[in-house]
Amino acid sequence: MHRRSPQRLKSLRNSTLRKTSLIKLMAFAIGLMISLDAGANSWDDFFDAAKLKREDVEFKSHDMSLFGGASHVSPHFKNLMLNPLGTPSYFQVTKNQLNAKQNEVDHLLIQTLAKQGLGIRRNLVGNSTAAYKALSEKRYALRDAIAKLYSLKSKKLTAKEKSDIQHFEDQGSRSFNESLAYLVYVVHASQLQRNKSLKAIKGSRLKILVAEILKEQRYSEDIFKPLSPAIRQAAEQTDMKALAVGAIDMAIAIQKIKGKMSELGSEIEQVLKLKTPFGWLILDTRKKSSTHMGPFFFVVDTHGDDTYIAQPGQLGAPEVILDLKGNDKYIYEKALAKTSVQKFDKRSDQSTRSFGSGFFSYSFLVDFEGNDLYRSTSLSQGAGMFGVGVLWDLRGDDTYDCYNFCQAAAKFGAGLLIDNQGANQHFVFREGQAFASTLGAAALLNFGNEPDNYIAHRTPTDYPAYYDKTVNSSFAQGAALGFRADYIDGNSAAGGFALLLDGGGNNKFEAGFYAQGTAYWYGVGALLSGSGDDEYLSSKYSLGSGVHFGVGFVDDSGGDDQYQVKQELGIAAGHDFSLGFLIDHAGNDRYWAVNLSFGCGSANGIGLFWDIRGKDEYTMTGKEGFGCASDRTSRHSIRNRNQTLGFFLDSKGRDSVNAEDTKINGEHRRKSWVNGPIKTPKPAFTKPYYIGIGRFSQRPPKVFPDGFPLVKDEQ
Repeated sequence: MHRRSPQRLKSLRNSTLRKTSLIKLMAFAIGLMISLDAGANSWDDFFDAAKLKREDVEFKSHDMSLFGGASHVSPHFKNLMLNPLGTPSYFQVTKNQLNAKQNEVDHLLIQTLAKQGLGIRRNLVGNSTAAYKALSEKRYALRDAIAKLYSLKSKKLTAKEKSDIQHFEDQGSRSFNESLAYLVYVVHASQLQRNKSLKAIKGSRLKILVAEILKEQRYSEDIFKPLSPAIRQAAEQTDMKALAVGAIDMAIAIQKIKGKMSELGSEIEQVLKLKTPFGWLILDTRKKSSTHMGPFFFVVDTHGDDTYIAQPGQLGAPEVILDLKGNDKYIYEKALAKTSVQKFDKRSDQSTRSFGSGFFSYSFLVDFEGNDLYRSTSLSQGAGMFGVGVLWDLRGDDTYDCYNFCQAAAKFGAGLLIDNQGANQHFVFREGQAFASTLGAAALLNFGNEPDNYIAHRTPTDYPAYYDKTVNSSFAQGAALGFRADYIDGNSAAGGFALLLDGGGNNKFEAGFYAQGTAYWYGVGALLSGSGDDEYLSSKYSLGSGVHFGVGFVDDSGGDDQYQVKQELGIAAGHDFSLGFLIDHAGNDRYWAVNLSFGCGSANGIGLFWDIRGKDEYTMTGKEGFGCASDRTSRHSIRNRNQTLGFFLDSKGRDSVNAEDTKINGEHRRKSWVNGPIKTPKPAFTKPYYIGIGRFSQRPPKVFPDGFPLVKDEQ
């Protein structure tokens, strides 16, 4: 009898194993398509056909931790990674909470801070600032409150300052005086909380830390470099909860007096101006337009088209500006009154924080009405860095223009920009329009349903992207950035939580790389847009895409929208233990993407795309898309036991597809298909860890005739 060699037997066994695995995969695919074509119309049908349970669609945190993990991970990130399919309901609850309290700055700030898991609700039981309300009712309470603030700097009011304050109080209404005194008392108490939170960082060490942070904020191609030892140590030693307490109390106080302040108008015309140890105190009830020069400490202006010009202030000083009426300008310097930041040759100057910038401090700017201009360089317009910054504009058609780290930006703190009503324009270069880094919570909340523009300049390329030097890296419009150090020293730090919410209208969103609901390294970035015909233009890593251990999410409520991504990995793509998710609820939409788009997972990522209803058009020029699972990792690592999943679902409407180069060419003409894995992992698997599934409600026609690009770059 002929005897086969051991090597021959081994080869036959391996061949048989491969054939068996291939047969299993083919049977799985055929069964899945039959099940889907039988009338499947929801995610549950996908999971049933794939023999998956909803709880199987998750990220294994214990395996992710083997890659080094990160410090300061938000509990909200952890929850979303444990239940990716619950992401839409999570953000729907968040949206409902914010909309319900859209006129209450204290609630909005508390909800923003909560995204870092601080768990502080100072307005839950009683009033945490009630004691200061009682103090404000005494005679010359404003004088006493200001004197108390002076004591923090071991200073006393001069005789003239006392006389000037008392004269102001004698002339003004009791209600107005009490409101001002109450707020100043709360500012004093909040400053004590600020000092407590940063008590471990003092003197020369604080100055060195500030210089290092400002240097890092300047132009740098290496935005991914890890945090320095000095910044890491400062983050560990900062009492973030004490920092939050002071900010929340200031928000509560502003909310308490908002109604009284907005009713003013019959005050005797007068002005009080004091140069305090913290900056200028200006109380102006004159019915005229004024120009105010910083640095600002406490400003209330009741009338006029006013101009505020920033000046370098004392580090750590609080800032409160309340402007009640007028078309106002808040500018970094005089030239910016007529020159956009994009055309401003000194735009990279980082020296002066301004207007809603909590830089090792608290800052609140509230503008009650008017068509206003906000134009600054950096650290502005709702920015928090080792502090909390809030800009709240109640009504008017406004322009927000800045360079970087602004318009709701946060790192080791919170940045909040609230606009309740009006058609607004937003311009930024990088790190803005809802950007959050380590221990940061950022929210840009635009509650109106008027048309708004959000532009993160793609050019000129002050911050050229690594993969394409002709366009900027934006980190904007719901973007979170962590600091990855597993390939350096292992001291990684998590990204923050960034949320852009727009109430509706025909909006335009334009950005470069890393934008529009994106996150890198243990961060969460989300963009929620209400009903309206929206336009989205961006580049790589955008539009509901998670990259390298991140969560990116986009939710559009409805309208005939246009989505365009110019490089691969955008529109519901999850790459490298990341979640990418995009939902469009209604409308006849048009989509254009390059590769790894429309519900694609790669390298143990999960991508989910869902267009719920409408006659939609899809164009794709790459090879991997429409519910794909791409194997781009080592075949001999712990990754092999973690799933890579891609889901594409278009629920209702007759759609058109132009995707002749994709792997699903031919199959996408069916109602349902199985698209993965793009590469079969070895050794052969006994269950399909790489699953790509797609489904249209009806079989689409061959090719729609129109071309792209849909959205033009800014001129």
